[in-house]
Amino acid sequence: MSGSNGHRSRRMLATMLVCALLSARAANAQADDRELDAAVETLRECASVIEKRCYFPLSAPMVITRSLAELQQSGIISGTDLPPAPDLVQKTEAEALQGARAHLALLATLPGQRLSPIELAEAALAAYCRKIDPYTRYETTEDAARIDKARATAGSGIGMSLKERDGAYYCYPYPDSVAALSGIRPGDKLISVDGRAVKNQSVDLLATWIKGPPGTDVKLRIEKSTGRQQLLPITREAGLQSPAFKIEKDTGGVVLRVRRFEYGMGEKVYQALQSENQTTTRLMTVDLRGNQGGSLMGAVELAALFLEPGAEIVTILERGFPARKIEAEKPAVLKPAQISILQDEGTASASEVFIAAMVMNIPDRAASQGSKTYGKGVLQLVISDKNNGQEGTDIVTIKGGGVLTLTTGMIFAKGGLSWNETGLLPSTTAAGGKIFTANAISINNTTVSRPKPVVKLVD
Repeated sequence: MSGSNGHRSRRMLATMLVCALLSARAANAQADDRELDAAVETLRECASVIEKRCYFPLSAPMVITRSLAELQQSGIISGTDLPPAPDLVQKTEAEALQGARAHLALLATLPGQRLSPIELAEAALAAYCRKIDPYTRYETTEDAARIDKARATAGSGIGMSLKERDGAYYCYPYPDSVAALSGIRPGDKLISVDGRAVKNQSVDLLATWIKGPPGTDVKLRIEKSTGRQQLLPITREAGLQSPAFKIEKDTGGVVLRVRRFEYGMGEKVYQALQSENQTTTRLMTVDLRGNQGGSLMGAVELAALFLEPGAEIVTILERGFPARKIEAEKPAVLKPAQISILQDEGTASASEVFIAAMVMNIPDRAASQGSKTYGKGVLQLVISDKNNGQEGTDIVTIKGGGVLTLTTGMIFAKGGLSWNETGLLPSTTAAGGKIFTANAISINNTTVSRPKPVVKLVD
């Protein structure tokens, strides 16, 4: 009798173990399905936003196809028996997402492959977005969280902007900053920050590496134009937040040094000049060296202080929208007889908007000097679950935790020329004072400046 009971007990135990194993497998399968669902949703959100708002005509299936292909092309996954990336370009969006799901499920089970489906999807998007144009970026959920945490932490930098070219970063220190005083010169190549290589990292992430408690040191390895490398220990600035601009009195006039453009810049600068009794100065220098931009409207507001109503400040062109011209609306409140604008290779974006507006509208009073500017003339949206890209009633969002910085338009100066990828020449040394290069893009060149609509299959 006892033997029979023991046999039944062992059978019951075996049955319980089998049930537990099956339950665990089912739970794992459900978890895998949820991972795949999250990965596909991330692809869907980003591909849909890119299709809708990107300046360049890219359909969602095209974005999905090229992103998946980047997993192998960029070396994110490697091996001898990798399944080929699927060609989903001619599929509907729903079909493309189904194909992407199947491919990610297959990649996730490859021997030695440790990335989850969502990590694969985000890595694919990050790699592909860098190929769309020089400025479109996708920050993964992990990197975005790290950047948010660093931004929320009190700290200071070294007074320097960074510009990327082909995955490498170049330094442009602000005049009289600790970076400049430590020996960094405009155009020096940044190799590492505290021993961490910077190549192919995002500029936002690098900013968090450089930022730290005021008065502490950060070690930057730089490479000079001669190829010689230096390791420079640099003490971070004393203040927690460097001002966007500062005003200095100069012999016979005033110097306005602008590190970055912020919304409301025009009113802030005017009030600061009023407090210094400098609104009627005859000579003004606007120092934009190392200024990589910031708020487009901040640059518009500052230029409007000098320009009369009707003066064209900038024209914005987006795919699917009519050209939007922004003009000065109020009478000029600053009228210096001479305005000297300082620029260098680190002067970019909103700074170039200001330079072009001033030199093109009041060339008899405003002149730029220095070296050719960087050449960034595009409009961008930063899209995430915290900071939705929004213009008027047109709202786009992604909810997965990553951050998409998307090029949505091109910017043109008065006369219809853009400095994008070509930069602005200094008017004081350019032939005839012409600040645009011979190969500058024209708004009338419809092949370049007016992309065709996206052609897609209907689900």
